[in-house]
Amino acid sequence: FHGIFPSHKEILIHGGDGLKRVDLQSSISHEEIHPEIKLKSSVQVLRPTESRVVTLGACRDIIPPNRPTFELQLQYAINIPKATEITLNLPMLSEALYESELESQLWLLFDSNKRLVGSGDAYPSRWAVKVEKG
Repeated sequence: FHGIFPSHKEILIHGGDGLKRVDLQSSISHEEIHPEIKLKSSVQVLRPTESRVVTLGACRDIIPPNRPTFELQLQYAINIPKATEITLNLPMLSEALYESELESQLWLLFDSNKRLVGSGDAYPSRWAVKVEKG
């Protein structure tokens, strides 16, 4: 065995693409291969089923000089076919903390019974949540 190298180091397949071509190359001689592919992760793009902007009214939520802060509440309906680990990501907000015009970022994940399953902030890669089927 002399080694075979793929044309792409990391293979990303977008759901709308259908098929993805990967060329394999051996630099020394012809090799017989038996390729096998395993999906490591899946990305699911969702639209909120409900959304609303709420004015926060507590004293701690007022920014001088007497400016209120607001909360964007988004609700999504997803069905998890089997127990898995998920990472929530809002691309326009992710990785932006101090350079953002937003006061803060915090997400809360609830199950269908309104029980808190997990939470996170502006850095999605730090907050993977294990969820059960449902």
